[in-house]
Amino acid sequence: MPLEPSVNSTERILVYGNTGSGKSNAILTVAKRCPDANFYVIDNDLGITPIIENEMPELSADNGGNVHVYFCDSFDEHMDALAEIQEKAKAGDWLVIDMLGSMWGLAQERFSDIVYGKGLDQHLMDAAIRAEKDDDGSPPFDGMRDWPSITQTHAKVYREMLKASINKKMNLYCTAASAELMDDRGKIKESKANKETYGGIGWKPKGQKEMGHKFNTILMFEKKGIGKWYMTGVKDRGRESFEREEFTDFAKDYLVKKAKWNAVVKKKVDDADSTN
Repeated sequence: MPLEPSVNSTERILVYGNTGSGKSNAILTVAKRCPDANFYVIDNDLGITPIIENEMPELSADNGGNVHVYFCDSFDEHMDALAEIQEKAKAGDWLVIDMLGSMWGLAQERFSDIVYGKGLDQHLMDAAIRAEKDDDGSPPFDGMRDWPSITQTHAKVYREMLKASINKKMNLYCTAASAELMDDRGKIKESKANKETYGGIGWKPKGQKEMGHKFNTILMFEKKGIGKWYMTGVKDRGRESFEREEFTDFAKDYLVKKAKWNAVVKKKVDDADSTN
């Protein structure tokens, strides 16, 4: 049965987890249950694209479905896609970024290309060689000169996401990989807010360290054994917390059971009634 929210508000969901934890597949279960909504997917990880091509071709907009995929390989391509999506979208549609965590690296890549005239990999390699030769330990990016610009560039993504959510009334669903909260020396170098949010979990979303602050809901996905997936509510404003609950259908197990979306029964119109 189709789903619709029980209150006049939009979802802002960030899901993180390791490879195979079900992040990409989860939003497609929602697309199946919300046929009247368009799902605009920015796929920079080739996570959703092969699922649609091989397992759910009926969802593709090319086949008359409601999932529109934009494959983006650079920061500027992401910004162009976000602008185009906002022109097309209507209230109740979904903006999906798979993976949002990759945007932090792409912002650094863009800065390196423009300022240093080389790709990020080459820039980091040159910095490592320079540090080895000079033994000065200088970082690849200057804390006072470079990082503020990179941070501002990366912030553009969040501004466009929030514009889509607030102005266009779109739902947000973004993904990220997992990263251990503790470093190699057994220390946690995180802000107080991040320690409070992820300290009890031990894992955080991989990417820009404050990325979770833009979302009302943060979920961690895990896969344990064969065919068993679990989700934990790391942050879920206005909803009950939960830990490692098994799920098979994200639309049903989260949106209906946790977020209280409604399953709508559409009434059939009799032929006789339709002629009156």
